[in-house]
Amino acid sequence: MLTRHTRQGLTLAVGLGFGMGLMAGAVALALALKPAPTDAEIVAKARTLGMVLTTELPPAREAPKPPAPQQVIAVMVSEGMSFGEVAAMMKTAGLVADPEALVARAQEREVATKLKAGVHVVPAGSTPDQVIDLLTGD
Repeated sequence: MLTRHTRQGLTLAVGLGFGMGLMAGAVALALALKPAPTDAEIVAKARTLGMVLTTELPPAREAPKPPAPQQVIAVMVSEGMSFGEVAAMMKTAGLVADPEALVARAQEREVATKLKAGVHVVPAGSTPDQVIDLLTGD
């Protein structure tokens, strides 16, 4: 048989265990019954943490547009053509405004007789010196 002190100790232990179980159950129940946060509460909490909504981000910059393709014109120089003939042909193609000035510049540079036969690709907007360099291979 159990002594009076043993019975008191067991009663106390069972009572404490039951009480602790009740406390843990009450806490779990309180947590389970807590309502879910509202959207406004979530946004407010996110802001306190330094987060932003995607609608609050600055607009994305557009990617730079690639440069427009440059217009080029192919010029066919035949063996034996003079610089004046080529310059006149280039005026017709819209590459040269003043063929006489182009010939004069080629003569000034002493390359008017150094035309290279073949197909030369001349970008629109080339300077007279750039055209001369392309035609003479300089």
